[in-house]
Amino acid sequence: MMRYSIIFLLSSAIMLISTSCESEFELKGMDDEDRLHITFIPSTFMLPHEMAITGARSVNKPAQEYQSPSNLSIRLTADGEEIALEAKDQDHFLAHYEFIPGQIVRIEASADGFRPAYAETVIPEPVKEFKTTIVKSDEDYNSRLKVTVEYPDNPETKDMYGALVVCETVDTHTGTRFSETGDIYPIYDDFGETECRTASFNNFDIAYWNDSKETSGGRQKMEFEFTGTVYDVGSHTVEIKYQVLLLKVSPEFYRYYNGQWDADNNALSFIGLSAPTFTYTNIMGGIGVLGSISYAESGWIADPLD
Repeated sequence: MMRYSIIFLLSSAIMLISTSCESEFELKGMDDEDRLHITFIPSTFMLPHEMAITGARSVNKPAQEYQSPSNLSIRLTADGEEIALEAKDQDHFLAHYEFIPGQIVRIEASADGFRPAYAETVIPEPVKEFKTTIVKSDEDYNSRLKVTVEYPDNPETKDMYGALVVCETVDTHTGTRFSETGDIYPIYDDFGETECRTASFNNFDIAYWNDSKETSGGRQKMEFEFTGTVYDVGSHTVEIKYQVLLLKVSPEFYRYYNGQWDADNNALSFIGLSAPTFTYTNIMGGIGVLGSISYAESGWIADPLD
């Protein structure tokens, strides 16, 4: 029965896509105001921080009425201290500022023809200490490695975490060093469920999760996999080592990327459809996300594939 239900569902979806509809409709309860779309996720582990601000047109307005934001005004503060922004291009801005845990970050933005928008986030306190191991994956992948992180967690608070893996290679003949981040993969159970999810953030992979697992002895444990680095360098000797950054992510980061995951990972995503999902935003008067990240780092771990 399940097989025929899936075939019927896919057939219905394909028929829906292939059927044209020229009827006009209007979404009730939607105003005609254009909104600013803001994406900004400052962290304690990278500089500079990039902010993107674009315009979002109301679905009730004809396309030709949309205007790009003009006379854009942005005020970014940390604990009330104003932070200078450098224009990268028309829609992107850079903040050369070292954020610290506990700071309240606030954005206020306005532009002609758009509603004023604002949002706040708090830079999370990092995890004080954690243990990590990297071993060969149980799966049949030559370069797949498994990471285990164990860390303290207060079961009385709602916390969100994340991790990324840094690989450093050193050519011992020339002394050349090269660093990159690994592609991360969740570990799925027999029912296709996973305790952590992944997000692409600033062109590298992040695993992220919440503390919904039962805490044992005041600690939690998370496992995920990533692609290790393999080099064929002939007569040269290359040293490969890894470092794990354990992240503390803000609730805004978690909820925003969780919505993206739900939209992209479903049975119909391969044909461009999605089950109904909640699109999160904490931008008051606009859309998008203002979230934040802090981090703690492990020591360097020798390559288990060596």
